[in-house]
Amino acid sequence: MGQSEASTGGHKMDNITDSILEQVDIFVSDEAVKNSEVASKSLEEVKQAVRTGNARLEQVVTLMEPYLTSTTDSIRKRGVKMIVELLVSIATGESEGEEKGKKNATVVVGKQEAAFAAFFISKIADYACVKEGLEGLLVTIKSGNFPKEETKSAVECILSKITVRGVKMIVE
Repeated sequence: MGQSEASTGGHKMDNITDSILEQVDIFVSDEAVKNSEVASKSLEEVKQAVRTGNARLEQVVTLMEPYLTSTTDSIRKRGVKMIVELLVSIATGESEGEEKGKKNATVVVGKQEAAFAAFFISKIADYACVKEGLEGLLVTIKSGNFPKEETKSAVECILSKITVRGVKMIVE
């Protein structure tokens, strides 16, 4: 269904989906890398859709799949960065008051803690997204709902990236 059909047919979600995809496309673009104002504006648009309940964070992540699995390193990296920024926004209570934001982070991450943990662990293993994966894992851990069953794989993944005097550490 095209955007014009969605607009005239009253399909609010199609418009929101198109809007989110447009903003994600802007956020991962070279222009946004060069101009932080462009990146901030597109990120704010997606944050607003999540804050107002027009989109759920897991829906945004699903929509972002082509960006998160792109063969272009910079696109994958920027896609993961956007998810981290969205989680940080929720966790810090940006525009909502700090206490409510912390509760929201617990609710948002809490419902999908294992999925977010596994996602960020997988991104630590992606050489282009190590920093963003670690940042996302930290936000997930700070939510207070980090799944115990993911702890071992998180530590193994992190340790596998550490080198000591040129020798990679082996975790058994």
